[in-house]
Amino acid sequence: MCFDDYEIEERRLTSDEVLAALIEDHRQRCGWDFEADPNIRLSFDTTVSEWRDACTLSGWRSLGRAMNQLFDTSITTSEWRALLNPPRRKTLRIICDRLAVSATLPAIRPIRIFCRDCSSAGAFLAIRRALALAGADVSELTPATQVDPYLRKYGDVFWRLTCSAPGRLPTLRVDNPWWWVCVNTFMLSLFGAPIAWLVGRAEFAAILAALGMFSYLLLWTVVHKMPSRVQFGHLETFRGVCRALAGEVACVDRGFPLD
Repeated sequence: MCFDDYEIEERRLTSDEVLAALIEDHRQRCGWDFEADPNIRLSFDTTVSEWRDACTLSGWRSLGRAMNQLFDTSITTSEWRALLNPPRRKTLRIICDRLAVSATLPAIRPIRIFCRDCSSAGAFLAIRRALALAGADVSELTPATQVDPYLRKYGDVFWRLTCSAPGRLPTLRVDNPWWWVCVNTFMLSLFGAPIAWLVGRAEFAAILAALGMFSYLLLWTVVHKMPSRVQFGHLETFRGVCRALAGEVACVDRGFPLD
């Protein structure tokens, strides 16, 4: 296929661009993680503790590995320990300044087709190449291909590309009706079991407690891996995603007139 030898160019980032990427990561998380806090506005003065609360991030070791993966850096575990602790005193300015020493993200560059530059074509080739490097079969990938199956399996690829173009893609939507069934069942048991116990319905309290434990285990072992749909806003195909990444259309979270 034409452009099979296309190579993705990585661009170096400034501290401001690292912060913009972290803000984009937070915005995307708020689209699918109900525990993420959309009311927090990240800035250089945001503490590590506030950042982790806003994005429901894990412990400092996992967070350091994730940042190395996102920005293609090789900061050591001991240095991440010093950068991220104590979390209530360290700020994003420290993190961004350190990452900016070597951080990179994919560059979305236009390519020349039929005597004109086409940014969305450059975005498509970048996505296709990144997916191929991640092990995906891209032999049948076209702009009309549905993006959902690739988002499910190669989310990390889209994570880097999304953060490389802050604000261009609508927030990621993960529709999972069974997730909410399990969450609501767990909440019902959490409040219902003690009430049933207090009114003398011990057997009913035991049933609710067992149901709550079962729904919680199901939630984190099976259900969260089985979304019914995964896509950026209303973008269903690679054509829409590429046009958005290239900046050819404005980001509108409630829908795109693209696909």
